[in-house]
Amino acid sequence: MVSKKMASEHVPQMEEDHDLGTSVVHIIRNNEPVSFEAQEDDEIDDQTEKERLIEETEGGTFERALQKSGRGSMALVLPHSWINKSGLKVHDKIFLKWQTDGSLRIAPMKDSERERGIFLIDANQMKQPHGLGRTLISAYVEGFNRMKISGNGGLTKQQYDDVLAHASKLIGLAIIGESLSNIEIKCYLDPLKNDVPQLFVRIYSLSSAMLKDSLEAFTNQSQDSARRAKGMDAEVDRIYYLILRQLFTAARDPIIAESLKISRPLNIVSDRSIAQLIEDIGDTCHNTCTKLIAHPPNQILPQELLIRAQELSGQICSIYDRAFRAYSLTDRRAANSVIDDCRIFEKSVEEFEKVIYEKAANPVNYALISQYALVSRHCRSIAEIAFNKAVGVDKEHAWIQDNFQKE
Repeated sequence: MVSKKMASEHVPQMEEDHDLGTSVVHIIRNNEPVSFEAQEDDEIDDQTEKERLIEETEGGTFERALQKSGRGSMALVLPHSWINKSGLKVHDKIFLKWQTDGSLRIAPMKDSERERGIFLIDANQMKQPHGLGRTLISAYVEGFNRMKISGNGGLTKQQYDDVLAHASKLIGLAIIGESLSNIEIKCYLDPLKNDVPQLFVRIYSLSSAMLKDSLEAFTNQSQDSARRAKGMDAEVDRIYYLILRQLFTAARDPIIAESLKISRPLNIVSDRSIAQLIEDIGDTCHNTCTKLIAHPPNQILPQELLIRAQELSGQICSIYDRAFRAYSLTDRRAANSVIDDCRIFEKSVEEFEKVIYEKAANPVNYALISQYALVSRHCRSIAEIAFNKAVGVDKEHAWIQDNFQKE
């Protein structure tokens, strides 16, 4: 839902001109008025011209001449069929966006049904453990701004605590109504203020720090590093759910997708997969640290194994950094290199696992081996998605170039 503040930043002031015989919307930007005029049916005398207007509007390409309005500003006639199809009326807000080719995109700006409505969650129908909380997260990810949890006999303490625990994992939520029988929660996020690339940088930075701290906790036997890594997991989850919300919103609204810097619709699919992989890396680091804190090893690794563990830790941190960069930069060569290095790394981990099993078998060491293997597989998946994404972009460019050459 777009806040009043954001609306004022992205949409200029609009007012109706009663001096003209047509419906005119004036747009004041940088003290230079420009107006968009909706033409009425009775002003189109020629039926053929009226039909052509509708056809051109639905086709998406047509010309209009700027007209001088009564107040010295410029007016543009908006097709009446487009006004009707968009459900617009005087004083409704419209979205203006500069395109990279210098053109200006005009589109209606309206709240979706998810933004206007309330998502109702019946506590009486949700008896499973954590069911209410998970439903709340699903409603948040789907883009609903208001969620109401209610039950005829009231909410149990377990249900109440479950809702609050899951709500704490979601950015932008606040309880706006509360009683013995229901809780009403509202999301105050502005979808235009959290672009997806920046969210990915943030979640990667946190998960990378978790990976380094969890490996350091093992190699240096540091409980402090383990606790620090565990503490970052909640923030990784919060950003992960926000990324999903933004991606789902972008999938429904191409204009918001542009504002969130999602240039290709297919990127939504790949971004969804990358977010899941990064969040799972954070969970793996959290689980390893949990085992390290609960079951500290009885003995430190032999020196040669400790040195090897440190080498492998440095390698996997580097691979993770390169995999994320390959995806962010859509770098096919870098992605291909990461895929090859992951396969080599995984063979090294298999050899290290055999030595650990013979000389230093314990639950914490096995957790470390599992962490190495899983993070490497996820990095390989990230790199494969990056490679496919790069090929897709190259194919589009090649297709465009080929068509230009044919013309």
